[in-house]
Amino acid sequence: TPKTLTLFNTMRDLGFVEVMQVAVAPHRMKKNKQQQPSEATGLTAVYRATEAFHTLLHNVTAKDIEVDTSLPRVDLKTADGSLGVLSKGYLSSTSYQETVTALTNHFNLLSECNVQAGDGKPLSQGHMFYVRKFKEDVDKGGRFYSSFVNQPKEYRLGITFDGEPAGSLDYSQLHPTLLLRLIHQEDKETNLFAIGDVYAMPDYPDLPRSAHKEFINIIFNAETKEKAARRIMTATRYWNVFEDCEVIQTYGGQKKRVGEAVFPEEPLKAALEYIDSFIFRHPMFEPAVSTAQWGSLQLIDSTIIQHVVRMATDLGIPVLPVHDEVIIPVSAKPTIELMLARSFQHVLKGTGYIKSVRMDWSIKGVEKEAVVVELNGSNQ
Repeated sequence: TPKTLTLFNTMRDLGFVEVMQVAVAPHRMKKNKQQQPSEATGLTAVYRATEAFHTLLHNVTAKDIEVDTSLPRVDLKTADGSLGVLSKGYLSSTSYQETVTALTNHFNLLSECNVQAGDGKPLSQGHMFYVRKFKEDVDKGGRFYSSFVNQPKEYRLGITFDGEPAGSLDYSQLHPTLLLRLIHQEDKETNLFAIGDVYAMPDYPDLPRSAHKEFINIIFNAETKEKAARRIMTATRYWNVFEDCEVIQTYGGQKKRVGEAVFPEEPLKAALEYIDSFIFRHPMFEPAVSTAQWGSLQLIDSTIIQHVVRMATDLGIPVLPVHDEVIIPVSAKPTIELMLARSFQHVLKGTGYIKSVRMDWSIKGVEKEAVVVELNGSNQ
């Protein structure tokens, strides 16, 4: 990309990169007698990092790296993945100003707090600098990203706030819950087979809940039932030795598969049967199948989280969002629970009376705990 090329050329100018092999154009190569002129190939230039770079790399600390706070706080990706242009109307909107203000104040608070990684080193500014990212237009997506979001769960729960351990609060089955509220104005399933878990699929006992969660979200977010099945049929399973757990993964395009196929025999037929089984077990979700609602659902959950970030910052409570989850000091649990519940209620006003909000509480080394926050009063 242009940015990567600019960075590389700067490193070359600073003496951090040097040439190992000079490029040779095809027409300068010695040709084999049997080779046609059009078949001639050259040599690509080869570079390597210099000793100066390695010395600098081994001595740099998180405190030495500063984020460019003038970078945009909101970006837009087009359908093909390239960077889009935000409209003048959106840039002058109250929504845009609220996002920028919330993220700026949030970053300033985190920078002033003593937030450390599990190894005792200060959390890098890159982990604290969040950007709101939309996809295709500002009515789709809008989730908040920083490099912290890409860290494994164990790392995220290993951080400390002023020496205090971290905990995680995240909404339980958020997108299915949103669909129930938007379609039926209900908080939970009321059908014959309902057991309180949308991601329960008794017909497939050999698959972990994480696999059902991925498959069912694909069923909701695909444009058609067949497209959902074609994605599910690619699923493989393998054991992640670093996380010490089984991983079920689906693939798009020509990406290389890892592990064994989940549906080895007639995979497309098996995937279609899985979708039919889900609709049979969870009939209230049939209107949501293949409706490609990922964009609007992410917009709702990101708007909820923005409210939480703003309120927590106003109270001086450091939080690190990870999509619909927030990493917080353990002492802030009761306060953030109420913020998550009230923000859910506020954003979803008009979708029926919200009596309670379910979420999960996690701390390092302890099994996840279910939390239900009861609410009184109107949705306003």
